[in-house]
Amino acid sequence: MIAALGERGHRAVDTDSDAWSRWVTLSDGARDWVWREDAIARLLVENDAPTLFLAGCKSNQGRFYPQLDATAPVPALVDQLEAIAAASASRRATPARES
Repeated sequence: MIAALGERGHRAVDTDSDAWSRWVTLSDGARDWVWREDAIARLLVENDAPTLFLAGCKSNQGRFYPQLDATAPVPALVDQLEAIAAASASRRATPARES
């Protein structure tokens, strides 16, 4: 879905990549896939798009909540994006008017 937002001209970043995230070893030996805080901080500061969509769920993302306008639970986002996709598909499926 983040790709669909990008295709519609929005600034959309999937943070589930090495560019935005990294593996760390926690004190108990477990591994965690976390945001690269320097990269995310730079993205938020340097972003000049009217709206920035971020995809990904990381254990350290809460550090950035004060800089974000909103976060939403996944089901709410899915509902919204499915409605957008359905409306878009409906417009594409409308047959041309006969003259």
